[in-house]
Amino acid sequence: MQNPFVYGEVVPGESFVDRETELDRLIGDLAAGQKVFLISPRRYGKSSLIRQALNALTRRNVLTVEVTVSSYSSYLSFLEGYARALAAVETRWERARGWLTKVIGSTRPEVRYDTDTTGPGRFSVSFPLVKSERDINRLANEVFTLPGRLAAEQKRSVVVALDEFQAIDGFNGGSVEHALRAAAQQQRQVGYVFAGSEPSLMEKMIGPKRPFYKAGPVMRLQKIPAEVFAGFIEARFGKSGIRAEAGLGAAIVVLAGNLPYDGQRLAHETWDDVRSSGGKKATLD
Repeated sequence: MQNPFVYGEVVPGESFVDRETELDRLIGDLAAGQKVFLISPRRYGKSSLIRQALNALTRRNVLTVEVTVSSYSSYLSFLEGYARALAAVETRWERARGWLTKVIGSTRPEVRYDTDTTGPGRFSVSFPLVKSERDINRLANEVFTLPGRLAAEQKRSVVVALDEFQAIDGFNGGSVEHALRAAAQQQRQVGYVFAGSEPSLMEKMIGPKRPFYKAGPVMRLQKIPAEVFAGFIEARFGKSGIRAEAGLGAAIVVLAGNLPYDGQRLAHETWDDVRSSGGKKATLD
């Protein structure tokens, strides 16, 4: 039996705890083309919530794109990754290359397909002719129009998730915000979720002196209700064949400070301890 508790990664649906209200709201806003700001402290399950929403929207025939901004070290590398993610909606890389070459007019993109002996391979996008800050700003204006062009050409709604969005502050943040806001507000068929796990930075980005002020609804993740989290933990123990002593879920939630990451981790370790000892019951001890 596989351990039913997942932490340290985007959790699959069966391991996702509660958040029904937040999930319904996020799906509804994104499907309606809203530009949503999702603000959450770390380890509250923000990325898992986004993934659940994108999966639900995909089942509704919406094209979805997900990019983690903090995984890029520069503005240019972010633009390259963003362009690649949007082009990857077209699963045939030759068509993806043709589409990207057609819609990027300011510079010639270099699109390569890298084979992988262990998987299907992937393609990469780079803009080797982009050298100066002026070149980057010109390129950004084109890249940020891509979701709208994709929606128009595919005749389908598009949803873009930019996770760890506060990281753009390190890419000449003001310039990025202005360019992205200018493009996004013209894209009626494109929903965006700008998600960040540094609340103070995110709050500044939606403040009255910044481009994204009143650009869309704001969601601030709170802790999962303790009784809901406790019930989930005990139910997951039971389904895996290990009986939970009454009050075990509540004890784990309290000890973990009711943080989703820490609660899942403590439950995971407890399950492993019981399983390795050959036990059938997880006790409070």
